[in-house]
Amino acid sequence: MLTDPSHAQKYTDVGIERKVSEVLREAYPRGIEIPVDIDFVAEIHPLVNAIILLPDLQDRFNVIASLVCKSERVDIFVDEDTFSKYPARARFSVAHELGHVVLHSGIWQKCHTLDDTLDMQRRIKTSYCNIERMANRFAGAILMPSSQMDRYVRKLYKGLVEMYGFSEQVLIKEKIQTLLAQQCKVSIKPMEIRLGELKLDKKIKAALQNQSYYLEEF
Repeated sequence: MLTDPSHAQKYTDVGIERKVSEVLREAYPRGIEIPVDIDFVAEIHPLVNAIILLPDLQDRFNVIASLVCKSERVDIFVDEDTFSKYPARARFSVAHELGHVVLHSGIWQKCHTLDDTLDMQRRIKTSYCNIERMANRFAGAILMPSSQMDRYVRKLYKGLVEMYGFSEQVLIKEKIQTLLAQQCKVSIKPMEIRLGELKLDKKIKAALQNQSYYLEEF
């Protein structure tokens, strides 16, 4: 019998960021490198056994990634076609599954087959959406670490306003999102969400409105 997901631990956003920092410190003891090598980060985690590419995972089950518990460790399965053709989506999916492992390993311990896991995922998406939200927050935080985002945004902002001036506010915001997404190897939407989580979008808007060359003032 599968574990009741209602018993999953609840984390604040600050708590999730703290968990991400712990995982990244283990993977990058000499400092975080961008883009984060999420496959490496996942595979060295003590709760993860391996990342395995499966053909037709999305076509057959309508998921890009999933996990199966083997003994006390999990295998993370990733759709092979997505991995090869849409690496940004695959990266976020691996990070999302790692979030489930790190934050809520207890609810996956009895998911010994892919069918078990798919059943658990359906239950979570139907009645326990907060578990998915926490895994998404973890994925965004680990692929777009807060310390790196702040530094990169400040540098990009200054260069773009020097190039385009303050009249192209929409262009500058879009270019910051696009360039950062490329740097972190994520899609635009997760980057937009992450800038919002870190309040950097508000800093950009305030600096542009006040025609400042520096975000540090806001």
